[in-house]
Amino acid sequence: MKDKTIAQVACGVSFALPLALGVALASPEPYWLDCPEFTAAAWTLGLPHPPGHPLYVLLTKPFLLLPLGNIALRAAVASAVFGAVGALLLHLICFELIRATAGRLARKLAHAISSAAALLAAVCPAYLMQCVRAEVYALQVALVLAALYPLLRYVLCAQEDRSEHPLYLSALACGLGLSNHHFITVVALPAAIPVLVAVARYRGWQGALALSCRLSAVACAGLLPYLFLPLRSMSSPLASLGMVRSLSDFFWVVSAKVYQKSMVQTHDLSAVDRSLNAVMALMDKMGVAAVLMALCGLYVLVRLPRTRLAGAVLGVLVGGTVIVRSVMSFDPQNPDFYGYLLPAVAGLAVCVAALVAVAADVLRVAAPRRGPLLAGLVASCFVVMSAASIPRATAEVNLSEFRATRLLTDLAMGAPAGSPLILAFHYQLFFAMQATVLVDGYRPDALVVNPYFLSYPGYLASMLQRAPRLKELARSVLSRGKLTEAALTGLAGQGPVRIEPWLDLPEDVLRFMLPDGVLYEGLAEPMARADVHAAAGAHMQKWERFYRLLGTSWQEPETRRVLVWQHYEDALFLARFGAKEQALWFVDKARALGAKEPILDGLAEVLGDEKTGPVDIGPFIVGARATMP
Repeated sequence: MKDKTIAQVACGVSFALPLALGVALASPEPYWLDCPEFTAAAWTLGLPHPPGHPLYVLLTKPFLLLPLGNIALRAAVASAVFGAVGALLLHLICFELIRATAGRLARKLAHAISSAAALLAAVCPAYLMQCVRAEVYALQVALVLAALYPLLRYVLCAQEDRSEHPLYLSALACGLGLSNHHFITVVALPAAIPVLVAVARYRGWQGALALSCRLSAVACAGLLPYLFLPLRSMSSPLASLGMVRSLSDFFWVVSAKVYQKSMVQTHDLSAVDRSLNAVMALMDKMGVAAVLMALCGLYVLVRLPRTRLAGAVLGVLVGGTVIVRSVMSFDPQNPDFYGYLLPAVAGLAVCVAALVAVAADVLRVAAPRRGPLLAGLVASCFVVMSAASIPRATAEVNLSEFRATRLLTDLAMGAPAGSPLILAFHYQLFFAMQATVLVDGYRPDALVVNPYFLSYPGYLASMLQRAPRLKELARSVLSRGKLTEAALTGLAGQGPVRIEPWLDLPEDVLRFMLPDGVLYEGLAEPMARADVHAAAGAHMQKWERFYRLLGTSWQEPETRRVLVWQHYEDALFLARFGAKEQALWFVDKARALGAKEPILDGLAEVLGDEKTGPVDIGPFIVGARATMP
């Protein structure tokens, strides 16, 4: 087989296998977290939450026009394609590095090792999870690798043969990365520092500075997708958490200032311990053997003169990603946080490929007669090692049967007459219900509002355009910092209202809410404790029906976390009104889902005593968000 054919087959496998896995495991409904919002934004060409992610919206929209399943599945397939492109780029990077470290190794073995390294990264659960749902991380890792590939090609060329053209491609990819998820791009940017230092050594600092200016100008061209934000804001899109109507709005959205505090938290552990935790997270997702092999491969790259600069680039990429990940708030059960580790996952896979290639080449030289056979055996073992990760990854990230958001939103919507106003405080519930209305067209007469987002530029104006009756809600939330009794009763007097029993709702507001599924019915008149007790039975029956439809899908980690929180809200609401038996039913439901938080045990103990009447739930509200999933 000719070298060109071998290269085409290997590249095809590196792209097609991750794509097939991503499509086979893709979620047919919007997954939790931000996935419903991104699906709705791409479908309506809307504006997601800061920093706006314009490139993701623009690139995902064409996939949503394909005649393939429903809209949510198409959005997940888009992520699968982005992830497969990243795997292909990873193959190309590994092959270039193998040619530099083990140039005499047979090309078919070099391609086999490169494909195995691409597969090792692509089937890492941290990577694969981003390819089966509508999220920005699969596209982001593809852009990071699109910047890394020409950068490494540049440093692997002989100094006298180096052309600056690959650097311009790298700069453009960086600019596009900033238009998708600028934080991850900024974290990866220091990987270019060793290259600029090398340029300064043989061209002088003035030459390096001039080159940096030219590269920055090219990178600015990659920022053009940000023009989508103000242009699209002119028409007030339905999904509008990133609206830009002034220069100050633009900086507020793009800087994602509103989320900066939530990304960093106060830590009890030292910086070293936090970094070790990030490394342990990588080991958990990639495997201990793979990470140790990668560290050895990085050492080999740094020791070899021709690949020393490439090793420095990869070392800075991996090290910088781990360090930044260690200072951020970290939730090992949240797949979003592993999205930030993807540059490190890719960099480590490249280092593993380098180690395997060098080992195969050493055996080839050390044993002239059996060397080719031994080299082939080493490459084959690496292929088997990578392929062996597929079953575990498939079991961990399989979303092909996911439908929890669909069932939960059906339960939440209910069937009120007229055009309901839905007040959802938890962002996951809000995004899921928004996607139900905007994407699925279910209850198009419903208006879903998250009161916490009313302070976002343009969001309030967009909502008032659709429902002028929200003025009193906006006044109470923005001026008093809470939903007031007058606001809720005023809204309920003008039409049906469904509201989430959020923990921070004032006591006087709760008197105008009646349990009715995930969301409660908002009333214009106060209710008595007997009304709550009477409604609780039907409320519990709706949840029982939900679980019969859900089956065993509650075992999916994020679904379990959302449901535990919903049951905790129900339990506290019912406990306030003395419906202790019903409240205990919801606590038991949460514990049956595997929740082991001590705060649930404490609430169950209070609900199980013989006293009658309302329960003081103040102690169970304070610190609930720090202890509940």
